[in-house]
Amino acid sequence: MHGAEALSALVEESGMSREHADAIACLLDVWESRLPKNVLRRRYYEGDNVLKDLGISIPPNLRNVATVVGWPKKAVSSMSTRSRFDGFTVSGDDGVQDALDSLVAKTNLKRKYKQACESELIAGCDFITLSKGAEGEPPVIITTHSAETCAAVWDERLGRISSGLAIMHFGSEGPDEVALYTSDMTVHVDARDGFRYEEMPHKLGRPLMEAMAYNPTESKPLGQSRITRAVRSITDSGVREAL
Repeated sequence: MHGAEALSALVEESGMSREHADAIACLLDVWESRLPKNVLRRRYYEGDNVLKDLGISIPPNLRNVATVVGWPKKAVSSMSTRSRFDGFTVSGDDGVQDALDSLVAKTNLKRKYKQACESELIAGCDFITLSKGAEGEPPVIITTHSAETCAAVWDERLGRISSGLAIMHFGSEGPDEVALYTSDMTVHVDARDGFRYEEMPHKLGRPLMEAMAYNPTESKPLGQSRITRAVRSITDSGVREAL
């Protein structure tokens, strides 16, 4: 059984509410269906794309030569370097401004934004989640997640995420620790060494997950990758030409 299917089966048998079990199973399906394309984009970004030999121009003894064309990375980095998060500005309340500045510093939000921006442009979106800090940690933990470890369902009517899933850990067979984000609760599921889950209600009225989406449209509300099919095609041509 595939890792995502195995985790879904454990969730089904866990005794948690049907609503949460169905949401996790649905989001795991969404993640699994999008993963191959997200991995492909990441490979192009890293310069690890496989040579597409048309069989007409490359001598056999050169087909295994590693050749890198950095256009996909340039398509991403040329824009990400121009996007910078400086902080929040609040007018009329110095106490709130100081609290926000302190939170940005404690959570390393500027550095995390930079990382998230790069991943956002690679896949089309990146996700930011909130959780309560443990003892000795900041009161709020802000975590960024690439599209390779997250999935979300978009609510067209409300114009936001209706539910989301972040994969916290991968075992040898696939995901074995996840967090489900709904409008009134975060559910932490840990299938390592048995099965445990914890429900953490909140009163925000929306999931503690937000999407950073590049160039969203009505048909693609969670954004579009800068590493488009056209970019991948000219990169393939460039690799063949270089060889």
